[in-house]
Amino acid sequence: MSSSLHAVVRTGVVACLAVTAAACSAYRISEPRAEVLHPFAPIPEDFARVCIIRTSHLAQAVAFATLDNGALVGATKGPTFFCYKAEPGEHTLRIEADEPSVVKLHAEGGRSYYLHEKIPFLQFVMHCDAEFVSDAKARDLVEDSTYEVITQTPASEHPPDAVPYARAATR
Repeated sequence: MSSSLHAVVRTGVVACLAVTAAACSAYRISEPRAEVLHPFAPIPEDFARVCIIRTSHLAQAVAFATLDNGALVGATKGPTFFCYKAEPGEHTLRIEADEPSVVKLHAEGGRSYYLHEKIPFLQFVMHCDAEFVSDAKARDLVEDSTYEVITQTPASEHPPDAVPYARAATR
């Protein structure tokens, strides 16, 4: 089989898997109906702003939930983003996928942090490579994304508030 035909077949298989996974996804997101935390507006010193930005069209039907110190703060699906308030201090962000990603953050009040979720092509495994990016890079990324919030979660969880607030880890 030629390499280009192999790539087309592989892409088709991944697309079918993504559609199947989406049908089973317990998380639903949509554009917010209430006021949200703007990604670039000034913020007070008593909290940090964390924005999670996903730009990949690969597996766009699959929702990736994000937890901050174990608390659900949002989810991304396709090219979407959301922002939340974080108490100054230590945070462990976990992005739920077939292979979860974990990122550490020391949040400072009055500062903004932008986490870019990239979806690499891995055969049959949904994975997210996440890295913090600059304000300038984040501005470019959100231009091609929509702000969405969780509207449905698995039965065992409740959707976060319109603007979630994540507590810092206790020592």
